[in-house]
Amino acid sequence: MKKAAVIGNPITHSRSPMIHNYWLKKYGVEGTYEAIKAEDEKDFEKVVARLVDEDYSGFNVTVPFKEKAHDLVYYATDRGPSAYPKGLNAANTIEIKDGKLIGHNTDYYGFIGAYREKKIKLDKIKNVVILGAGGAARSI
Repeated sequence: MKKAAVIGNPITHSRSPMIHNYWLKKYGVEGTYEAIKAEDEKDFEKVVARLVDEDYSGFNVTVPFKEKAHDLVYYATDRGPSAYPKGLNAANTIEIKDGKLIGHNTDYYGFIGAYREKKIKLDKIKNVVILGAGGAARSI
C-alpha cells in the first residue's frame, strides 16, 4: 500500500487529502494520503523521520516548511518539470527512495503552466506583483 502526506502548519484547511484520496480511489490505487501538522522545524524533522521509517512514498510540503524541507533533501531535482535551481532552496514535494529524500519544486511549473495555457507572453510583462514571500513566491 502506498502512503503519502502533506505537512504544514496550519494544515486543517488543506484540501490535499480530499483531492489525492479521490484520485487514489478513482484509479484503484491502494493507498492513503493524509494531512500532518508539524508544530515547528524541529517537529517537522521528527515527522519526516517517522514517514521515512514508516515506508511512505513521499510527501508534500506547505507553509512554513518548504525551506526546511530543502535543507533535509539528499539531492534536489535539477531536471524535468519539478526541477528547481540551486539557489531556490525551497522544496514542496519530497520523494522517498531507499530511505533518501529527493526534493522537487512544482510551484514554478504550476505558475508558468497557467501562463502558457492562457498564451500570455511573459517576455512582454514588465512588472509582476507576488503576494507572499515564502518558498512558492521565491520559486516564481
